[in-house]
Amino acid sequence: MLATRRTAGQRGARRNANPSLLRFLLGLFFLTLFLPLTALAAELPVLTGRVVDNADIIDAATEAALTRKLADFEAKSSD
Repeated sequence: MLATRRTAGQRGARRNANPSLLRFLLGLFFLTLFLPLTALAAELPVLTGRVVDNADIIDAATEAALTRKLADFEAKSSD
């Protein structure tokens, strides 16, 4: 077998072969670290009943019907 020797320039070339992969992995690492912090910043509405419609998307009759349905489900399934 013939042993090949690397020169000084060849040794360093292996170490820096793919810097974009390193940047991608570092970016992915920091993204997984800091992305959950955005969930902590979310403002959740205060629970005032079974149906909370702070945006006033649901009309009063539909909200009352949903509240009745949820109360019935709760009565049937609770121990």
